[in-house]
Amino acid sequence: MVRRWDNAPHWPDMKTFPHHLHLESEKNALECREVFVEDVLDELKTIIRRRVTDSS
Repeated sequence: MVRRWDNAPHWPDMKTFPHHLHLESEKNALECREVFVEDVLDELKTIIRRRVTDSS
């Protein structure tokens, strides 16, 4: 899974402009609020917990 939070001004029609999230590819961009390091770490914890639970 690849996620990239971005604030480059290349999606001006998004409600959260310039903040957005790319999932899997550059062309797949979703609206998202401004993200901080703590938010990324929380997201990583959630992903890891899901994978551990799924593999149990």
